[in-house]
Amino acid sequence: MIKIFTFLLIFLFPNMSQNSLNLSLSKEEALSIHDVAANYLLTINEGGTCSIEDRRVPNDKNEHYYFCTNLDSTEKMYNYLEEGFTHNIANQIINGLDIFEVNNRLAFTPRSSGSMNDWKNATGEILNEGNGTIAYKYIVPLVVKGDYPPAEVILDYVYVLGAGWRINNIPTNFT
Repeated sequence: MIKIFTFLLIFLFPNMSQNSLNLSLSKEEALSIHDVAANYLLTINEGGTCSIEDRRVPNDKNEHYYFCTNLDSTEKMYNYLEEGFTHNIANQIINGLDIFEVNNRLAFTPRSSGSMNDWKNATGEILNEGNGTIAYKYIVPLVVKGDYPPAEVILDYVYVLGAGWRINNIPTNFT
């Protein structure tokens, strides 16, 4: 819905900049964008959404894996990640992966990923906003019980014309 609205604004007012738009991003919307982006990041780290059998490189003693067909090119990876991240951050994520070719297919060395953060119970507050950017500070409890301090995570959101709000920092304590 946001994409259609943004497209109409750009089409009807081609000289409009993001500075002239009245943009808001609620805590719920911001957390929803985080959830989408975190899921995409985990999926990229796993090589896609196909079965492990489809990803396994045959006769490979180094345990490398192919990317699934939904992520078997850097163009597809960019398109996928840019649903939640800015292009710059998608670029940094992709460049940080250990990607190489095996049998004319993109492959990778798997990474372990996961989190003890309980994002469903995160609380957030706006630190600053303006000119198509909003920074949220989240206090994220851990899923384990005990005397563990919650994580403090700051996420910068940027409004990308034609796309909507995207996260503009490298994920740390993200998932």
